[in-house]
Amino acid sequence: MKNKKWIILVILVAVAFTGCSPLGIGVSRNTSSGSENQGGQGGVYRSTDEGVTWVPMNYIRTNQGQVQTIGNANVRFLVRDPQDPRTVYAVPDDGSVGESYALGDTWNKSFSAGTRVESFAVAPNDRQRLYLAGGRSILTSDDAGTSWNRIYYDSRDDVQIRSVAISYHDPKIVYAGTSEGTILQSRDAGETWFVPVRLSDFGGRGIVHRLLTVKDSPNLLYTAVVGNNLVGTVFVSRDGGTAWAKNDALSDVAKNSKYGDFERDDRTGNLYYASHYGMFISYDNGDSWKQVPLLSPPNTVMIYSLAVNPSDQNHIAYATSNGLFVSANEGVEWKTIQLPYMGERVVRDLFIPQNAPTSLLLGAGPSY
Repeated sequence: MKNKKWIILVILVAVAFTGCSPLGIGVSRNTSSGSENQGGQGGVYRSTDEGVTWVPMNYIRTNQGQVQTIGNANVRFLVRDPQDPRTVYAVPDDGSVGESYALGDTWNKSFSAGTRVESFAVAPNDRQRLYLAGGRSILTSDDAGTSWNRIYYDSRDDVQIRSVAISYHDPKIVYAGTSEGTILQSRDAGETWFVPVRLSDFGGRGIVHRLLTVKDSPNLLYTAVVGNNLVGTVFVSRDGGTAWAKNDALSDVAKNSKYGDFERDDRTGNLYYASHYGMFISYDNGDSWKQVPLLSPPNTVMIYSLAVNPSDQNHIAYATSNGLFVSANEGVEWKTIQLPYMGERVVRDLFIPQNAPTSLLLGAGPSY
């Protein structure tokens, strides 16, 4: 009788620890969504089989072993570490930043504040140095998010800092964009700032939503400006941010459509732009653009996010409000992928890990 009790106990222990997470918590991995086990229908999802199955990756590591998740969070964007392909940051709209060293297996909360984080950047040559913009402030950390210092503050109530970027050529050069179309610059890692340009002087009005620095050309910069009607416009600077010009070649083909996403492949230099009108690619720093043929006609679906495989320029993906599409030949042919159930959320950001062609990460957030 005692032997039977021991056998039953061993079976129960084995069942209890099947599928344990790195936190030591028993996790039932539901391959359809699994959101009931991870706190909600938001957060981050990962697929390792080209989107056939999706697993919510939402556990936060805590010192006390308490179960915390980002499953109820609206994740607005994902940021890759430029030096470590397995490290990724998730930025929801609750004023926090989550850091994972294993593509979302578990998360460490590296920052939490009362205002929404609008932009987050990792210094290209120093992964310990982080920058974030939120509200009227820019903050930096030189110890990978353990502590933060405010390095810029705008005294005006109606101005927000909406984007931040670091130069590849000189990590002390930092750029930031505001909600009124102003671009700030620092040459000493944020100790002092000046205003090289107000984009309204060059015909740009709206939010500086995205700033892109270029690895192999320190004077080349891009920014995506979003107007009140959500129409996106790309501006280009070729002198380190002093003078800017509207990228008319893109405006001509994008038809003044609602902005979706703007990315650059550092390996090839290709630019990618997504909008309600479609997806576009440039092979010559934005001088000319080609519309990528999609399965849906132009101006019929909103593209919220796009991703390029950092190891293969032919491997690209984009997401609409109810579907995900992946191409292995730069848009010549597309594979349709069913998304996990995310409630009313959409894919606000996509992430294709380096050297992992069958893997995908997505951040679930609100539509607009």
